[in-house]
Amino acid sequence: MNTRYNLKCSVCNQLISIRSQVSTFVDSYIAIIYCGNCKTEIKIKITDVEVELLSNSIYSPVKSLDDSSDDEELFFIELAPDFFTTKMKKYSNIKNTTFETPFLNTISDIKHKNYDEYMKKIMLFLVYQLDWPKIKTINDLWVNKQYEYIQKYAEEILDKWGFLKEMIKLGNENEIFEIHRYLHYVQFYYFAKILGNKMFYKNIEYIQENIKKLITTESGIIFLDFFSSSNLLDNYENKLIDIMNDFNAIFIKIIPVFSLDYFKDLNLENYGMTSVSFYELISFYEKAYENLIEVSMILIGLNNIRHRNNYDELRDTTKETFTEFIEKDKGKGAILKEKFLGDEEFDKFIIETFDSELRNAFAHRDYHIDWIEQSLTYYSKKSKTNIRIFLVDLAYMCMKIMYTVVYLNEIIYQVKRFWLLKSSPNIVKNIMNHKSKGLNDIQKFKNKQNIKNRKKKKRK
Repeated sequence: MNTRYNLKCSVCNQLISIRSQVSTFVDSYIAIIYCGNCKTEIKIKITDVEVELLSNSIYSPVKSLDDSSDDEELFFIELAPDFFTTKMKKYSNIKNTTFETPFLNTISDIKHKNYDEYMKKIMLFLVYQLDWPKIKTINDLWVNKQYEYIQKYAEEILDKWGFLKEMIKLGNENEIFEIHRYLHYVQFYYFAKILGNKMFYKNIEYIQENIKKLITTESGIIFLDFFSSSNLLDNYENKLIDIMNDFNAIFIKIIPVFSLDYFKDLNLENYGMTSVSFYELISFYEKAYENLIEVSMILIGLNNIRHRNNYDELRDTTKETFTEFIEKDKGKGAILKEKFLGDEEFDKFIIETFDSELRNAFAHRDYHIDWIEQSLTYYSKKSKTNIRIFLVDLAYMCMKIMYTVVYLNEIIYQVKRFWLLKSSPNIVKNIMNHKSKGLNDIQKFKNKQNIKNRKKKKRK
């Protein structure tokens, strides 16, 4: 359902014509727009029955389009949380101007098949998101080392999702190996619902196969002992959990970016989003960036084993070792990207996430935002030019960060898993009895999804 109405800015008396669309996914949402004249922020709560100006708004509503004359100029903008919307523009004779709805614009570009796939993916993830309070409890219990309570919650969630029977127990409930395994698969199944695609599963399988090869080498065993004895793996896991928690809070506000890959050519000069602000995305990006810088150290160590057969030998020509580097100030993003990340085996799991110049612009507040254009401009010292990105671009970057988070989480899980196996001979015996080569639960999950899809195609 679409509702069209006017607002009047109480600061400059500028008329703003709005067309709002109710959400397919949520009962209500908060739209964020700016006066086309004085750039003052307004937040509007949209439900399926009413449009409500929030209490901190300085706007007053004008009830009808008839309150504007035929030749009066006013700004027009669309509001929709599920789709990209037309950005604010100034029009004259707005009453006689017609616009396609965000829904029709989306369908015409990405076609019905892709639209159905997009809608299904979002709706299924939102069903999973109902269990987020329990998942967050599991994450918090792990961070606070309250391990004895985790498996109960994890089994409840996995049973509800239909995956518990796939989880063959390999050890006693109190063994950290078993608890860690349940924690990981709750996290994986949750994010696979929204991120899962062919490349996603291909990368996960690559990680599983190659970590095993590297960790079982002589250099890999030394690498394993170094990371495990220094508590770095626990620290890295906690930082990734921190990003997971933050992403879950902004997901509902960036839903449209999950349709972006289906578009042939979305003109970001004309289309944008009204469900999230630059400041919310900047806050998420900054915090996630800092955490990922530190966690990415494990990728450098794995690259050292893969390319130089020595986890402590960096590809840089200096005499500094990996151990010395990792103990220094946690490293800096620019140094990591320029010297140690780029074209080696494990760099592909994070390299797109790193933009040290963008991060520095955010950290130093050295950027300019055009609220009407929905663009952010910052200066690049490397190219010596101004770079402009749109709100949609930044939301897409934040979404891509979660791929990096899941990949890194899988890497850390596999490394830690081998370390726990070293001290758990009974578990190794159980694995051999099941003839599972480590019980690839993720492959089972993927196979289960494929079976479901084949059954649906047959029914059609």
